[in-house]
Amino acid sequence: MSEQRRGQSFTHKKVFSIRMAYHLKSRFDRLRERGMLSADELALQLGVCTTTIYHWGHEGFLREHRYGNEFRCLYEPIGDVTLIKGKGGRLPKAPAFITVPFTTQGAI
Repeated sequence: MSEQRRGQSFTHKKVFSIRMAYHLKSRFDRLRERGMLSADELALQLGVCTTTIYHWGHEGFLREHRYGNEFRCLYEPIGDVTLIKGKGGRLPKAPAFITVPFTTQGAI
């Protein structure tokens, strides 16, 4: 009977059974441990709407990490940056991130 199972693809149910049997973390949990953010969290941090985060992720402006099905993803944190918003229209301008320089002003 085991020879009949060889060559078959993994299903969601098979992967779930293996994860439970060996106490393995899900991809979502592993990504969150690495500091990945949801679209809502990143939108709040940048001061934009969640739809903008999705759009930027699809365009490659933000780095997406997929989990679950093909639509779910988490995003890499962007660190200490300032967002310069772009604009649409006839002469569109892409958004940009500018790194916030470290200063010692005000430090005593």
